[in-house]
Amino acid sequence: MTPAQKNNIFQVISEKELDWIDFSDENIERKGNSIGSKLIHLRTGFYFEFYFVETHEGMAFGEWRITHTPGVNYKPKELHIFIISWEKLIEIFQAWLLILKNEIDSQSFLDKMFSYQILFKENMNREGFSDQPFSEEESDTIRLQLDAFKIEVNNLHVLETEISQINQKIDYLIDRLNKKYPKIDMINIYVSTAFQLLVSEGLEIAKSPIFIERVKLLFHLITGGKFLN
Repeated sequence: MTPAQKNNIFQVISEKELDWIDFSDENIERKGNSIGSKLIHLRTGFYFEFYFVETHEGMAFGEWRITHTPGVNYKPKELHIFIISWEKLIEIFQAWLLILKNEIDSQSFLDKMFSYQILFKENMNREGFSDQPFSEEESDTIRLQLDAFKIEVNNLHVLETEISQINQKIDYLIDRLNKKYPKIDMINIYVSTAFQLLVSEGLEIAKSPIFIERVKLLFHLITGGKFLN
């Protein structure tokens, strides 16, 4: 990258509330003499690689070649059609940073949920409530929120297969709630179900801020209003 391009990349990263020190910048060589850069997010290992090709098979046209992860189902995604300007590359880089940020936020949420799961279990055992189920009022409130979640999911502009996959998980939670599982078991079931959703291939919508916020609020409700305190 030229100094101006590197400064541009730094600025875009800062605008997305990410930190430059969380990335490594490697020079790469592709297609013979084409020199480019590979930005690697150190915590996740996801990368954004780009280089400029001036000629191809003797034809001079000039374009940026881009490869980044995560792509579709965590496989690298390659882009190089009509990316002829640095401005267009920056647009794609901005979109990639949003995907990366969603990945970071979803993993941070999972880490907090796993930590709280352990703490909640210890407290329940200490207080002697480990086998206690939800009251009818608590069950009704949680069930209403799960039903409301299903309505929101059905209105998402995503593939039917994605909607079906999410609804199956919600129905599973409702079924376990109806069977009056102990609170500690419901906590474990919810954490396991949320984990499966957030790491599922082909379910990128589950990592969106709106989706995670709904999952977070439901977990807060299932923990008796303690998780977000």
